[in-house]
Amino acid sequence: MIARGQNKIFSDFLKSFPNINPKNTDLYFFWGVGSVYLLTLNQKDFKFKSLVRFHGGDLYLERHKGYIPLRKQIFTMSTQLSSISQLGTNYLNNELKEFKLTKRSKTIYLGTKDYGVSENHKNIQFIIVSCSSIIPLKRVHLIYESLVLIANSKLPIHWIHFGGGQGFEALQSLILKNSNDDLKITLHGQTHHATIISFYKTHKVNLFINVSTTEGIPVSIMEAISFNIPVIATDVGATSEIINQNAKTGILVPAELDAMRLKKSIELFLKLYLNDSNFFEPRVFWNANFTESKANKNLIDSLKQL
Repeated sequence: MIARGQNKIFSDFLKSFPNINPKNTDLYFFWGVGSVYLLTLNQKDFKFKSLVRFHGGDLYLERHKGYIPLRKQIFTMSTQLSSISQLGTNYLNNELKEFKLTKRSKTIYLGTKDYGVSENHKNIQFIIVSCSSIIPLKRVHLIYESLVLIANSKLPIHWIHFGGGQGFEALQSLILKNSNDDLKITLHGQTHHATIISFYKTHKVNLFINVSTTEGIPVSIMEAISFNIPVIATDVGATSEIINQNAKTGILVPAELDAMRLKKSIELFLKLYLNDSNFFEPRVFWNANFTESKANKNLIDSLKQL
């Protein structure tokens, strides 16, 4: 029923634009679910070439108890498939071998805008930022629990979190117990994206932390490194494609993380930072791999090749 309804909508749309036809128009679907189901309709007459982009929730079966609607038809009907990470592309090629996608799949990273870098400030505090919803899988409480364990950091620490959620009040109650005079904590709650970008531009942020249990390839981390902010992040999803010490973008920590392990990683970062504040150069890696202009060019080039 849904398929027939969508088919009619698409047919009516084409009738409204008679100049659109398979000879002059290709289709791009940003997600591997939803509107992409149009590919499964009226297959004999559907001649449009298409590129379908996959993220995480629309790709990994294990996140959906082994079922995603119309999966076989989408893989069969699409001209090309792309993932936003190499991890996703490997999944398409290795975990879905029955569809023989190797020649039709590729990685096209997302990218973020170039807002420049923060203004030149000399901090009297070591500023740590995190940015996420406060929900169980984000484990924001671990950041607090690790920071209160740090003593004699040689720099007062100011942890600032952007983001609200079901655990906001519980986290507020937890930080009231903070007795570490060298640790200041600010919880901003739900915050507009523009406000966060403005904060990055007007403050020298020393470290960004993400301790999520699951990720695709985090845009919040891409934005942080675009401002030359190093990152400590858990090795989940495709985060390792952005964060590693070889790329000088930050420190990757195990997904199975507790407060003590995170504390040790923060202390390692502080040691490296105090020895050489330019030890990490995340913006260099971002500029080579994750700019919006590079992402758009890769996408357009792929569409031209359909």
